[in-house]
Amino acid sequence: MSATTPANPAAGATPGGIPSPATVLVTGATGTTGFEVLKVLTSRDYHPRFNVVAGVHNEHSLAILDDVDVVRHIDADNLGELNFAGVDILFIIPSNAENRVEQVRNYVRAATRDRVKFILLLSVVRSEARDSLFARQFHDMEQIVSESGIPCAFLRCTFFQQNFYTHARELVRNGQLSLPIRRGKCAPVNVRDVARASCAILRDTAIHAFKAYDLVGPELMDGPDLAAAASRGLGRPVTFRDCSPAEFIDMYVAQGVPAWLARGFAELLELVATGALGALETKAFYSDLTGYDGTTVEQFFVENGDRLGDVATRGEGAAPVPTAVARGGGGGGPGSGMVAATSAYSGGGGGAEPGLAQGQELYLLLRELVADKHRTVQSKKEWLRSEERRLDQLLDIYERFESSMSLGGGRGGDRGGYGGPGGYGQGYGGGRGGGDEYYARAPPLPPRGGERMPAGYDERQYRDPAAYRPGSAGAYPGGGGGPEYGYERGYGPRGGPAEYRDPRARY
Repeated sequence: MSATTPANPAAGATPGGIPSPATVLVTGATGTTGFEVLKVLTSRDYHPRFNVVAGVHNEHSLAILDDVDVVRHIDADNLGELNFAGVDILFIIPSNAENRVEQVRNYVRAATRDRVKFILLLSVVRSEARDSLFARQFHDMEQIVSESGIPCAFLRCTFFQQNFYTHARELVRNGQLSLPIRRGKCAPVNVRDVARASCAILRDTAIHAFKAYDLVGPELMDGPDLAAAASRGLGRPVTFRDCSPAEFIDMYVAQGVPAWLARGFAELLELVATGALGALETKAFYSDLTGYDGTTVEQFFVENGDRLGDVATRGEGAAPVPTAVARGGGGGGPGSGMVAATSAYSGGGGGAEPGLAQGQELYLLLRELVADKHRTVQSKKEWLRSEERRLDQLLDIYERFESSMSLGGGRGGDRGGYGGPGGYGQGYGGGRGGGDEYYARAPPLPPRGGERMPAGYDERQYRDPAAYRPGSAGAYPGGGGGPEYGYERGYGPRGGPAEYRDPRARY
């Protein structure tokens, strides 16, 4: 990930005055990228910093976003209805609508009118070169944002790993991955990494103001490398096929991708074929920015093998819809080919009429939400188990400490004092016989009648019971434990059970 400077930043402008917590509005919140961004922003690491507003174009998705603070319906095609009042940070995830440049222009005009303090724009790699359809579109968007005078940053992404959903049928049925990249190399990036990088920028807007970052995956791979990673991740053979751009476009259109968008992907991959994307750095800054390692292509296939199978078995003409669908205003982002059937598309950001495609979208969103909640619950359970283990360890340490305080060395008090750390405890040594002195003055009793002497000892090592009469100083506790212990505590000849007066009693 490399940094450059957005074109024409406003002189002296800074993203100052952003309160804490800041209110951040994410456009296309139910799209592929937007949904992942919301998951990060509402996590424990970020949510205390932000009030999260989810901007959606599809009112049927409002009930799904229960973790955000506010859900706001926005129509990117209607400037008069856009309302960013109270928003401090605007994260623009452009839609997959053909007029998305004009939609971004409306977003920026509304942001200027409502005094938004910072804009983050999700863009595409090599936008400054204007050498592809996507590059020209996103370069125009960057110009619009830069010329607004609002402090901003651009996150320029390459081909998304999630685009491999569109290849699900050929991967599962034919064990084949078809891309028009010849021997060129690329580093597909995971949407989850895009979300993490985006949120890290939003966390420190002052540091990232008027900068642009190229975000790519952690591995630079050619076609056979991608197929090998898919093979390892899916656990079955996958081979690479170098198809023509026309074949690629036809395959995407057959999956419900609009023709203009399919052509844009083909042009992006043509840059891969010519080696234009091979020079992008794959590891710089991302780990430092987010604290995570980038998601590899193999990891993507390991994590999504079952879902790819689900997509492949839906039948011809079905849409390879992933986690969340990037539709007209759904915030698919520059690299997202995750689309519903053609009928689910609209020309703008207002969305299509409710129907089968929207029901399919809602089902997939709900399924992912349930899965995400399940992962959260499992994570909390594991955390509670680890806390329980830690508390058990602390309790064990405390019990050992308490035991050592009551059973070790130290000098007893005159009247049954505390033996000190490692001592025999309060009132147990008595007089001068407590703790270490107990061992010094009271050798072990000899064996009882009929018992054999332990090996290695002679009779001189055993004390004479007669020398330790009840009440004598330093006597065995059962025989009195010292004058004060014996006569004042009732364990000597003047009182107490007979067994405590017997010097031969064992304890």
